Amino acid sequence: MSEILTAHRSEKAATNPVQYGKVKYFCRQRGHGFITPDDGSDDIFFHISDIEGEYAPRHGDDVTYKLCHIPPKMEKLQAIHVVITHLGPGTHERWDQPPSPQDSDQAFLHVTQ
Repeated sequence: MSEILTAHRSEKAATNPVQYGKVKYFCRQRGHGFITPDDGSDDIFFHISDIEGEYAPRHGDDVTYKLCHIPPKMEKLQAIHVVITHLGPGTHERWDQPPSPQDSDQAFLHVTQ
């Protein structure tokens, strides 16, 4: 049942306008990250299952995304349909490559700086 509700929210959010931002943090091992919107609003959570494309995102990547309200109260927002539009600095891993051991450490460094 929850998969049906999740799919419905995703379909509904697909009609929302495209947003723009930069990846602030992403960790493949944890399966999530945050985007800093270009409009200066609060950072937005995103999940690994909502990323489209062949590369794992890294700090500094330009992305587009759409916003979706998340349960239980439908007050918070999550980025879905996340697409990297410009690769930032550094080496990018493809999804078919195993995560590098530094993935968690590098992601943590960018959040704490």
